[in-house]
Amino acid sequence: MLDSYLLIQYILPKTMKYFSLISRFSDLKRLRFIASVIFRAGGKPLLEQANVKYLVPLRCRIHCFFHPPKGESCLVNTKRDEKLISPVALRKMLETLGPTFIKLGQVLSMRADIVGEKISKELSKLQSDVPPFSYKEVCEIIKEELGDAPENIFRSFTRKPIAAASLAQVHKAVTKDGEKLAIKVQRPNVQKVV
Repeated sequence: MLDSYLLIQYILPKTMKYFSLISRFSDLKRLRFIASVIFRAGGKPLLEQANVKYLVPLRCRIHCFFHPPKGESCLVNTKRDEKLISPVALRKMLETLGPTFIKLGQVLSMRADIVGEKISKELSKLQSDVPPFSYKEVCEIIKEELGDAPENIFRSFTRKPIAAASLAQVHKAVTKDGEKLAIKVQRPNVQKVV
């Protein structure tokens, strides 16, 4: 009886605080990553306006000082008093940030009334032109999920995906029995990132 009392009254709350702290640290780490991607894309004015520039790691600031983004690769171009967002840099930044941000870009691509025609057109590339992840990662995921490498499970398995989206990509495969399949492989760490 005393052991369960100690567990409930003392050990459990301490353990929950520990896991809560780990969760907060993980959230802060992700937020710093997002801020550094925006900063590297030339979004310093946006971070300053949102008052979160302090989240950008020092090494990122130093790197951007010596290698500032230019032209289309710069997210925010300041011309006179107005700030213009580069559609190409915005799309590339969303791709870098991962599946959740790609989904956001896909939704915004359908709202030209909100983001403007140029940005909408560029973000529409996120509907079908998402860069695939590597074949090595595909093999690792299949091995983890199915217990063996694709070459050992299927008669043939295409190295290059036939489609890539924000959450997964699709590969052609043929079973040992000759049945043609489309294998959908989720992006690495997609659940953690989302």
